[in-house]
Amino acid sequence: MLFLSNIKTFNMKPLERILTIKKLAKELEQRGFSWDDAFYYLKAYNSEIAYPRYDDWDSFESYFFSQVSTLDDDDILSIRDELNYEIDDNNMRQVDENNISWRIGYYRVFISHLTKDKESAAYLKQALIQYGIDCFVAHEDIEPSKAWQLEIEKALFSMDLLCAIITPDFYMSKWCDQEVGIALGRAIPTISIKKGADPHGFIGRYQAIKAKTKVRDVAKDVFNTICRMDLANEKYFTKLGRLFINSKNTEEAVNWMKLINKISNFSPSVVKDIYDKYKSNDVLNNKMVLSETNKLFTKNDLIIIEHEKRTDISDNELPF
Repeated sequence: MLFLSNIKTFNMKPLERILTIKKLAKELEQRGFSWDDAFYYLKAYNSEIAYPRYDDWDSFESYFFSQVSTLDDDDILSIRDELNYEIDDNNMRQVDENNISWRIGYYRVFISHLTKDKESAAYLKQALIQYGIDCFVAHEDIEPSKAWQLEIEKALFSMDLLCAIITPDFYMSKWCDQEVGIALGRAIPTISIKKGADPHGFIGRYQAIKAKTKVRDVAKDVFNTICRMDLANEKYFTKLGRLFINSKNTEEAVNWMKLINKISNFSPSVVKDIYDKYKSNDVLNNKMVLSETNKLFTKNDLIIIEHEKRTDISDNELPF
């Protein structure tokens, strides 16, 4: 939560206000912010911010503009100051959005680690994919020809959660220290994996996991920890729900739903969203998928969805 009580009140002219909001939207989008990211960020300023329903807005900018327009001038200028740029166009950061290294729709975890732990971080990234969690591992995800500092910065400003692999020398690294600092400064959920050392300082207040011999066990602990974290789980559950709704085939849909059914505290609001959008994807009209999904619906007191028998139309009989 951002505290704004000491911020001086400004009275922007109408045109200045509009241009500032538009540039804020552009800046956040260039930093890799998703619609979800913008929603959770703006909630720090106004708890009544509307959740992004993609049918209601044409673009990220239109959604952002409609919500920021409800804020007063000093809040808008506070956001501007936090992003650390002036209204002058020449100072706006230029970022190639196509190079942001995240799997579309997955929960985004930045793994902060020392160079000597790059293999552990890479193995953890691989193990977490099955949970709908994508990880940014600097030494794996940055090509040598790229400006690595900018790539790390883009990932830090578009992550959903930071996971720090804490080893005895972790705090000797200025880079790791800054990565953790950015996460804490942005109020991003943070967890740590104790690998020979305990977390301390501000990060010591957050969830900690004891390292294990097998990466699959560490990945399972990360998954379970995120599911328990009030600051992280709602966004994670929302993304899992969307991954399921947008499944490309039966196997994918069954796997996502089996994962969702393992989560005892899965969000009822996300369940309702899955229920409402279920028939929007024909892949989900499959007996195996329905068998798994109706377990979730029954647990949440929703009427089960029946399999619909459909007759395929040959190419020669398609309507025009």
